[in-house]
Amino acid sequence: MSSITEKRYQTRSRGDRKASSMRLIGKRKYLLLKHSNHTHFIYQLSAPKEIGSAQKTFNLQTTADFLIQIKNPIKPSPSGVGLSEKAKAKYPDRLQQLFKNQQFISLFNEEFLAYKGAELLIIEKETPSIEQKSNEVKKCLTQISQQELDSYLEKIAGSVTTAPIAEGKLV
Repeated sequence: MSSITEKRYQTRSRGDRKASSMRLIGKRKYLLLKHSNHTHFIYQLSAPKEIGSAQKTFNLQTTADFLIQIKNPIKPSPSGVGLSEKAKAKYPDRLQQLFKNQQFISLFNEEFLAYKGAELLIIEKETPSIEQKSNEVKKCLTQISQQELDSYLEKIAGSVTTAPIAEGKLV
């Protein structure tokens, strides 16, 4: 794990100030696997190698599989839950119409994440390891039509590598 040390700096109006230290609690590789009527968010920590107290505080596992959904910003939330009306995402009509009249829909379009105030529902599934999930992932992949797969492969042609699909950092 790496640390960012505390920093001190001067301001005209407030004088001597300090920025607290931070440390990386997890670096992960992840993928969004979409099919049928749901989307999986699967991650695997690449650092640290072993779960410590910082990771336990945030309930980070070495691997995890979640179902991920996006909240309809025009549907009300229970009292004390979610963002204020003012802070909620304001999607263009073409995205808002995808909700129809539903409270949540599967995150099948990453464009929702480009809007400030997007609210996610993340439902954890029990996953001891990604390797043990490989048969389930293969089964999910077989449910994707050849036309959908061909269309996706055309979009990513030339960008396929052995590197992870994406990497993220939890801070």
